[in-house]
Amino acid sequence: MKKKNRKQKSKQGFTLVEALVGIFILAILSLGIYGTYAFGIKVSVNNRLMTEGAALAEKQIEAIHAMTYEDIGISGGIPSGTLPATSQETVDKGVYTIKRSVRCIDDPYNGLSPTDKSPCNYKQIEIKVSWPTSFTSDKVVLDTIVAPPSLETELNMGVLMVNISNGQGVPVSEASIQIKNSTLSPAVDFTTETAEDGSLTLPGAKPATTSYDITATKSGYETVKTYPPYPTSAFNPLDSYLSVAKGAITSKSFVIDMISALTINLRDTLGGTVPNATFGLKGGRTIGTTVEPSPKAVYYFTEPALVSNASGNWSKTDLGKGPYYFTITNANYELITTSPVLPWTLAPNGTQTVTVTMGNKSNTILVLTVKEFGTETVVSGATVRLLDSLGALVQTATTDDNGVIYFPQITSPAVTLTPGATYTFEVSKTGYITNTSSSLVNGITRINVSLSK
Repeated sequence: MKKKNRKQKSKQGFTLVEALVGIFILAILSLGIYGTYAFGIKVSVNNRLMTEGAALAEKQIEAIHAMTYEDIGISGGIPSGTLPATSQETVDKGVYTIKRSVRCIDDPYNGLSPTDKSPCNYKQIEIKVSWPTSFTSDKVVLDTIVAPPSLETELNMGVLMVNISNGQGVPVSEASIQIKNSTLSPAVDFTTETAEDGSLTLPGAKPATTSYDITATKSGYETVKTYPPYPTSAFNPLDSYLSVAKGAITSKSFVIDMISALTINLRDTLGGTVPNATFGLKGGRTIGTTVEPSPKAVYYFTEPALVSNASGNWSKTDLGKGPYYFTITNANYELITTSPVLPWTLAPNGTQTVTVTMGNKSNTILVLTVKEFGTETVVSGATVRLLDSLGALVQTATTDDNGVIYFPQITSPAVTLTPGATYTFEVSKTGYITNTSSSLVNGITRINVSLSK
C-alpha cells in the first residue's frame, strides 16, 4: 500500500510549495548572474573611459610640446599663456574634464631667486583628465617638462609665494588659491592649489605694486583673502593686496581653520519663542580696523540685519573661529541677557548653541545687574528677593553669569508686575554685604546694584 501511494504521488507532479521554492532558487541564481553581467559591463565601460582619457591626456601633452615656449602658460595665470585652465571634451559618449597646470621651475643649478634674475628656468606642465564614474579610478594625470629655446627667459620677473597653515601651525594641503591682478596686461585671474607642505611657489610673476589679490579656500575651512588698501576699502586691512618686485620674493602666510556651527535661540523673559526678530551679528576673523581716532576691529562676518525663523531660531554652519557679538535691532524688544556670556567664542570645527533672552517693551519687567562695588566685575550667583509695596515676597531668583536677573521669572501660576508700582529687592551673597533698595517699575526698568565685600 505504501509503495502504491508513493507511485501515485510522483505521477501527480510537484506540489505548489515545491514549485515556489524552485522559482525562488531560480530567481536568486538569475539575480547573481545579472549582477555579475552588470558589473562586467561597468568594468568594460570604465576601461574604455580610462583608455580614452589617457589618449586625450597624451594628445594634450603633444599639443603643448608643439607650442611656442612663451605661449605655454595658463590664460590669466602665472606664468601667463594661452592655455585654458579647464575645458571639456566629448569622445564617443564620454564627457571628459581637462585641467591644465603650468608652473615655472627655478632650478638651483644657476642660483635661486632673488640671486637668479630669471627664476623661470623651465616649465612643468600637468594635465589631469577626469570623468564621472562609480569607480575610484576616475582620472588620468600626466606631466611633462618644457625647456626654453635659450638658457634664460622671463628676465626681471619676481616670485610669489603663499603658505597656508591652520591655527596649530599644521600645513593645509590642496587649499584652493585664487590669484587676481587686473592692473597687468594680460590680466591675471587663475586658481591653483597648495602642495603637501601647504606652500605655493610661483616664479615668473610680473612686477606690480599693491595689486595682487589672493583668496584661499578649502572645503570645510574658513575663507581668507587680501583686501585693497584704504580708502578703496572702507577700513585699514590687516592683509592688503600684495606687491611683486623684479628679482624679489614676495611671501605671504595665511592661517585658516575649520569652520564651525552657531545656533541662536531667541526667547522672551517667559520662555516663549521670538519669531521673525531682527538682530545683528559680527565676529570671527579680524580683517582690519576702522579709520577713526579710536580704531575698532573689523570682522570678516558682519551682518547687521539677520532675522530669526518662525521658531525663533537662527543658525549658520560655515562660520570661522573667533568671538561673535550680538545686538538686537528689533524695535519691540530689548536684550536682557545671554547664555553663554557675550561675546560667544567659536572654536575650529566646533558647535555652539546660545540662548538670547529678550524683553518685550510692552511688558513690565524689572532687570537687575549686580556688580562689585566700585568695579565692573559682575556678581553671579547672588540671591535676589523681590518684595511688593506691602513687603510681601513676590519671587526669589539668582543672578546668571552676566550678573543679571529679571522679574517676573517663569512660574506656575504666572506672576506679573504692576506697572507704576514700587518694588523692593534684597540682593545678598556670602562674603558680601546685603543691599536692599527700592524702585518704581514701569515698562522695562533697569537697575544697577552694587555689592560690597
